[in-house]
Amino acid sequence: MTGRVLRIELRRSSVLVSGAALLVIGLVLLYGAVANGQGEVWDRRWVELALVQRFALLLLWPLALGAGGWLARRDRRAGMEELLSSTSRPGWQRRTATAGALAIALVVAYFLLLALGAVRIATTTGFDGLGWLPIAVVGALSVVAAGWLGLAIGRLVPSVLTPPLLVVFGLVAIGTVTEVVKYAQPGQWTNAVNLLAPTLTTAPDDFTTVAPNVNLLQGLWFLALAATGIGVLAASRPGHRLLAGIPAVLGLALVLPLLPRSPAAVFVTDPTATALVCAQGSPHVCVTRADRADLAEVTAAARRALPLLAVLPDPPSALQEIPEDPSSIPAHPQPTDMVWFDSENLAGPHDEDDLVLRMLAGGGTRPCGDPIARSVVADWLLDQGHTPPAAASAPEVWQTWRQLVALPPAEQLRRVAAVRAAALTCHGDLLSTLTGGAQ
Repeated sequence: MTGRVLRIELRRSSVLVSGAALLVIGLVLLYGAVANGQGEVWDRRWVELALVQRFALLLLWPLALGAGGWLARRDRRAGMEELLSSTSRPGWQRRTATAGALAIALVVAYFLLLALGAVRIATTTGFDGLGWLPIAVVGALSVVAAGWLGLAIGRLVPSVLTPPLLVVFGLVAIGTVTEVVKYAQPGQWTNAVNLLAPTLTTAPDDFTTVAPNVNLLQGLWFLALAATGIGVLAASRPGHRLLAGIPAVLGLALVLPLLPRSPAAVFVTDPTATALVCAQGSPHVCVTRADRADLAEVTAAARRALPLLAVLPDPPSALQEIPEDPSSIPAHPQPTDMVWFDSENLAGPHDEDDLVLRMLAGGGTRPCGDPIARSVVADWLLDQGHTPPAAASAPEVWQTWRQLVALPPAEQLRRVAAVRAAALTCHGDLLSTLTGGAQ
């Protein structure tokens, strides 16, 4: 019987229209970013797609709230309130069936939006684990909570103005909660309050994801809101409606003290994204799983760069991408047998020639020390000083390169090797090492 009622609600009520509106607006937000040249924000990782979809809840959540308010007025619009109240079937059963149909429509629309967005990711990077699923589930749960709250408020205030006012209220509420964190001091409650909103910002880099405790606590909060919404909707007496607010109050009391107060604690390292994917054959070349779409290009560049580094003493024979972490540079010297290729080299526009120069920078070392010295060393290693730097290079690079190539070949090699040795441990002045102190 319940299944039949749900099918009727899905066919004949406005829930499908609400789900379709959610889907269309979400697609405009996602693929509108692509049209504006900002698709790289989410087209490399499922986690980023799930986070961008959560950010889109800035508009989708108020829409779901208003959709619930509109659906709640259905009986009054049709002039059937008195007739339905006289039937033998309890009113709460009919109202919860409507709420169930709305929840199904909103959840299907939310995950269909995720699936349509994933089409772009699948064509480039493929599947990268289930780290996106908790983020998406919390987002879908928040949309259900919004729809049920809208139904409850629409039942309590069945005015024609209720749906648009709910949309406006949702926009203002989310905007207020998300903006307040900008003016917070570290450790204040404002960051925890910010996490009560359904929206999330994108991850700080390609190697992080939402902390599990944040997903859990946000999920509990939206579950409590949904319970209050369905409780108010099902209640037939004023006292019962007051009791229905208990889940939201308890959820807030439980979740708010446990949510992190520091924005930095919201994201943690994603082990799936930092896992290594390696090319077959020699030399040994590995990139992180987050950048596996660049593996072929990085491998081709590494097979050009590593032989050029072979002129140095104790040269590297392999290359591995490392996620950028400047704080680890002083504590972890780079091994001499491997080029640590910083992930920032793959973040912006690049081609194979650019990658080769970036691999040669500093004698095959990660970013550390004077950038002029690192760039001159890369230019020198490209053909041992026979070709000057690119015309677009800074004047300081040209001057330092001329000073270096004016030296005897053996001294040139010695200084380039000394720069590499200093950069491996991030100690010493690279520019002074390269120029012998002459500036």
